[in-house]
Amino acid sequence: MVTAPLPRAHPPATRPGRGPRARGAPQRLGRAVLAAVLLAGLLVANVWMETVAAERGERLRVLRKEVDRLQQEQAYLRAQVAALRAPERIEQLSRRMGLAPPAEDQRAFVVIPTPPEAAPAAVQERPWWVRLWEDLALAHERR
Repeated sequence: MVTAPLPRAHPPATRPGRGPRARGAPQRLGRAVLAAVLLAGLLVANVWMETVAAERGERLRVLRKEVDRLQQEQAYLRAQVAALRAPERIEQLSRRMGLAPPAEDQRAFVVIPTPPEAAPAAVQERPWWVRLWEDLALAHERR
């Protein structure tokens, strides 16, 4: 006995929730969510980078201000050193302490002999690669 197949309630293409639209909707939703997550990530990264740039800009401004202050302080200190090293000031301070320039008989002269002439150092031969380079340069010039 041969039995015929049972009829289906709906043909495969017309079953509810199984058509081309039903399969594409979750994919589109997934893509939309992925795009939204990527966009949100990019926006967060942008805000973070802007924040870091602003913080570093502020730090740079503070450091430049400190450099200016330190340069002014250095100029002031150099001026003070120059004033303290002035021969007139040193002489004035020494006179206040009771010091006087040495008398003629208190002076001593020291003669420092000049060192003998050193023999010229032996001329070292140039390395092989320097000679090769010069030979190549001369050959190139002759062309």
